[in-house]
Amino acid sequence: MHPGRSTDLSYTYFRQVLNAVRGHFTAHLLGNAPDILQNSDSPALFLRHDIKVSLKRAVQMAEIEHEYGLPATYMVRADSPLYSLNERNARIQLVELLQLGHEVGLHFDLTNAARQNQSFAAIVENQLRPACARIEQIICRPVHAFSLYRPIPLLLNGPMLVDGRVNADAQKLRQWLLMDIGGTWRHGDLLSRIAQPGGPVLQLLLHPLWWGQKHLPTPERLQEFFESATRDASAREAALFDINLAKAVPAARRLGIHALIGERCRV
Repeated sequence: MHPGRSTDLSYTYFRQVLNAVRGHFTAHLLGNAPDILQNSDSPALFLRHDIKVSLKRAVQMAEIEHEYGLPATYMVRADSPLYSLNERNARIQLVELLQLGHEVGLHFDLTNAARQNQSFAAIVENQLRPACARIEQIICRPVHAFSLYRPIPLLLNGPMLVDGRVNADAQKLRQWLLMDIGGTWRHGDLLSRIAQPGGPVLQLLLHPLWWGQKHLPTPERLQEFFESATRDASAREAALFDINLAKAVPAARRLGIHALIGERCRV
């Protein structure tokens, strides 16, 4: 563990963070960023969640934010192998996010497009618009913002607006960015950082997968999630889910994987 990284990703700590940012910033939805950056005189907070693996975990954090009166932007995959927007529960969860006063945006992967050297116009036409349209069909309102699953140079620290939608990875929105990564805080204890603001605009990027009622080390958190998500699944379904989870979180391994490896080594 990096000595500068905090390891508390419990809901109790999350509440402390929300209470702290509420005292220093005014929270806004990312879809409103252009107007806020141009017209607001008070320090601005954009609270963002990239939903790689679980809409259920997202709703749990959204409920806490609602308690504190803080709106957030939830970026969801239109083509996630770990949750399907075709499922009734997923659609209900998207509506719940909206009813709690939050915003639903798009979280998507342009890696293949970048490898194929697709033009900017082709990316917008073939990737961005269809993905947004699928989400819009479900939530019955426009998608005003998006974030990148694997940022590409074309958009990372790039323009604020792409095809009329806010690019959460735009240069103006990344000047002061704090985020969790792999089950830890990337830039040290968050409460200390908030107490010493690094700019007038803070984007706080969180991944609900890593959060829970109590803090767990990364392998245990992944194991907990895997067990809860595959409790009623067949062996084949659980194995496929495990493969997709490993692809979604390539830098970490669940506890059960380590135990399985250990068993094989002893045989």
